[in-house]
Amino acid sequence: MAGEGNKFEVDAALREWNVGNRDVAFFTRCEAALRAGGEDAARALELLARYVPEGPGQAAPVEKWTHWIAEHRTCVFFCDVGGFRWFVDPLAKARSVPSTELRGVARIAKGSG
Repeated sequence: MAGEGNKFEVDAALREWNVGNRDVAFFTRCEAALRAGGEDAARALELLARYVPEGPGQAAPVEKWTHWIAEHRTCVFFCDVGGFRWFVDPLAKARSVPSTELRGVARIAKGSG
């Protein structure tokens, strides 16, 4: 993540979880923490709010986040240029095709997916 002066910093919370912010396993780890409740859930909500700006937000209840993750897991992409964040790929969501499968010509081909 970008730290003070736009210098690269490793997120200490994610380091403790042994998962990267750009790894889709981030969502799996957050889901497990949300289910665990307590401090784990609070940390997950904080991380989700930081890395998923299009999500329900840090104040959203756990259930809203778990539903959001289930609905968007396959149609998100990580962008370091966009501020080290996960964003929803609207084309992947509209076509019900995982973002990872919409590369090159598949992104422009009508009826793909």
